[in-house]
Parts: sequence; structure tokens; C-alpha cells
Amino acid sequence: MVGEDREAAEEVCRRLDGLPLAIELAAARLRMLSVRQIAERLDDRFRLLTAGARTVLPRQQTLRAVVDWSWDLLEGAERVVLRRLAVFTGGCDLAAAEAVCGGAEAGDVLDVLGALVDKSLVVASPGGAGMRYRLLETVAEYARERLVEAGSGRGWSGGI
Repeated sequence: MVGEDREAAEEVCRRLDGLPLAIELAAARLRMLSVRQIAERLDDRFRLLTAGARTVLPRQQTLRAVVDWSWDLLEGAERVVLRRLAVFTGGCDLAAAEAVCGGAEAGDVLDVLGALVDKSLVVASPGGAGMRYRLLETVAEYARERLVEAGSGRGWSGGI
């Protein structure tokens, strides 16, 4: 039983990208759910992780609030590129990012990617032929929601 709990806890931490606030919010759910149940419900993490301490800032009381706060700090081109990056499930190289994220409203994709990396919303890591860019799982889920909200979840027209 202890080994199963450990595996479930490792899964929770991995799926929450090691984000301390997200892990703290998940731990608060241990009053009502087992670690395995929490892990099984992470596909709906923004609904699950809402039990933050009332003594912290409002933006730290739910996972959605903290990601909303980060989103609100982004410039227009950063929002466009972040939404568009959500279509990549395993990350992408620069050429793919430029092909999908480019356009007048996105600005220089390389510069915008750099800004998103600096803000810890995009992870850049060396790959076989150069750098690869990926979103943290939590950020990817949020960005996909924003992509759908923009009305462009099925194609590349409009305000992706």
C-alpha cells in the first residue's frame, strides 16, 4: 500500500509540473481524497485544486487564479503564441513554433518564445537538432482552454 501511495504521489508531483502551490493545493485535498484519487482527477486540475488557505493572497487560493494572474501579466503577442503552442502535445522545435505561431499579431516568435521562457510559462531544452519548446502540463491545459475561448481550437483562422 505504501508503494502505491508513493507512486501516486510521484505522479501528482510530475503532473503538476513540480509547482509548489499546485502541490500544496493537491495536499489540501487529502482530507477528502486519497493520493491515488487526486492523481486520477488531475485531468480537471483547475476544478480540483481550489482549496487554498484563506490567509494567502486571492491569486494563490486556486490553481486557476494563479494561472489567470500570470495570463493577465502577458502582452498580446505573448498570449497569442502561448495559445497557439497549446496544439503541440510533446513540444516543438523553433521551425514548428514559427509555422504555427507566426503572424502579425504574434510578433517575432523567437523573441516572444524567449519572453515566455523567461516567465517560466514555456520550457526550452536542447533537442537533437536544436532547442525544443514545451508547455508545462498545467500551462498547456490552460492555454488550450484559452485557444477554444478564442474560437480557434479547430483551425488557424481568427484570433488563435
